Amino acid sequence: MRVILILVFTGLLTVSAVAFEDVSADCPNGVEAVQQPPAPIFTDSDVDPWTTVFESPVVHNMAIRDEGSSVWPEGDWSNDVLVYGGEVGSGQDFDVDEDTGDIYAICDTDHATQDSAIVYRSQDGGASWTFWRTSLSSSATVNSPRIRVVKDSGGQSWVCMFFLIDKTLRMRYMTPDQSSSGWTTVTTNDVSYYDVDAEVGNNSWLYATYVMDASDDDIYGVRASLDTKAWVDDTVLFVDPGITPYPAISAGTGGLVSVTFLDSRLTTNQEIRIKSSSSYGSTYTGSAQLGNNSGGYDLSGNTIAYTHASPAIGWVFNAYYVVDNDNLGFYYTTNSGSSWTYGTTMGGVGDQNMPDIRAHKSLAAVTLAFNDDPGDSTMWAWASGTTPTSFTAPERMNEFQATGFWPATAGWSTNMSAVLYTNWNIDYRLFFDWFGNVSNEEDTFASTNLATGISSYPNPFTDIATINFNVTGATPVTISIYDVSGRLVRAIVENAVFSGGEHSVQWGGVNSNGEAVVPGVYFCRMNSGGSIHSSRMVMVR
Repeated sequence: MRVILILVFTGLLTVSAVAFEDVSADCPNGVEAVQQPPAPIFTDSDVDPWTTVFESPVVHNMAIRDEGSSVWPEGDWSNDVLVYGGEVGSGQDFDVDEDTGDIYAICDTDHATQDSAIVYRSQDGGASWTFWRTSLSSSATVNSPRIRVVKDSGGQSWVCMFFLIDKTLRMRYMTPDQSSSGWTTVTTNDVSYYDVDAEVGNNSWLYATYVMDASDDDIYGVRASLDTKAWVDDTVLFVDPGITPYPAISAGTGGLVSVTFLDSRLTTNQEIRIKSSSSYGSTYTGSAQLGNNSGGYDLSGNTIAYTHASPAIGWVFNAYYVVDNDNLGFYYTTNSGSSWTYGTTMGGVGDQNMPDIRAHKSLAAVTLAFNDDPGDSTMWAWASGTTPTSFTAPERMNEFQATGFWPATAGWSTNMSAVLYTNWNIDYRLFFDWFGNVSNEEDTFASTNLATGISSYPNPFTDIATINFNVTGATPVTISIYDVSGRLVRAIVENAVFSGGEHSVQWGGVNSNGEAVVPGVYFCRMNSGGSIHSSRMVMVR
């Protein structure tokens, strides 16, 4: 049966209908793909040459590419927190344990040998990070990392780490205390691109979609229960889209899961399509076309997110190239994907592309991150499910130029929007920040109330940090640098009298003897009139 949903649509991309086709549109031969048996379960000891020994990175000399003007848009969050000081190879991801609030961030480390996927954990909302686990290969490449924290039927949380080992998609699963772990192969097919998502709550399912590494770019779906860790129903969802489809997947609640992708086979122009399941990924409906790209624009950057409520609110973002620029637009649903409506474009000057979105696990809200050029900027916005088209004005959140090679990762830290991104101008290091972050710097000082305080910029810094401080009146000020053990490194200012207001001094990363200090965490402390204020600083090189 064919159902036509008529939508009213305005904007550069116009819509006349959303059509759910028969299965023959997805499988031209009219035959559903035969389900493959579940992949075998591996353990640490079964996998060779995998080990769990951490190796310091041997970085490649990747070319640095300036993607635009050094003039950045107005707006910023607080100081970005360094997660990993090595060189990220191809991407990053993060997720939050809904019980503990612990955040797990994964990236591939781009080793010259022993290529790795490495996980760091934050137990203070993202203010500090510690090494948690690494998975490496002695010969194969490890790339395209993803991570989800998911519960089994008994309520046990599992940190599920995904990566491509050459063309094999694998998952490593581990309890947060690392007392239990194992490996599994997600699919026996060769994979060129994939995405994953999971439900929330007990007895949750994991879902993956991927593109088979073949000339026809067939799109597959596969799922796994955390009780068995076995991946089942490895089934073709769409055959030969006629374009590299880059599918994205999102899970809601009550069995809802959808895959969006690009297609140019069924229509003259490139289109966004969606294929959904209401049975926890065991079966899927025929695909639907979102919109009518009558202008014939090139599409890219497909991403989807559902809120975890019933009915689910959902968004699909995509970039489309018009004349000289990439533009970012979205569709939304308020009825668990039964119908979709065009929202609007995010606006801005220059290129807006590479979107990523993530819905909060309990709040009806979504975080959006995207790339903006000129400026090498990672932009942020968010919307509530009650007003799904009312995104906040995009704001630049990164203190360092973003790579522009792969998207930043959108997500949440407790109830605050958060973004994990890789920069390019200091060796592809990994940074995290969240809206409302004031844990590692004071609020911006207002000269009107002359509040006393201290902060530094940039943070992290490489060579020179500018220390900004505010005093209430003419009073002696001492500003000193301490290491994490509390030892004095250098006194920058000693009992100097400053007039009331804002002032700044600089520290070049040397101790009292003029010797360069090692990279790491330091604290800048100001003593003014018996009142002590401090700010955390991070040096990276």
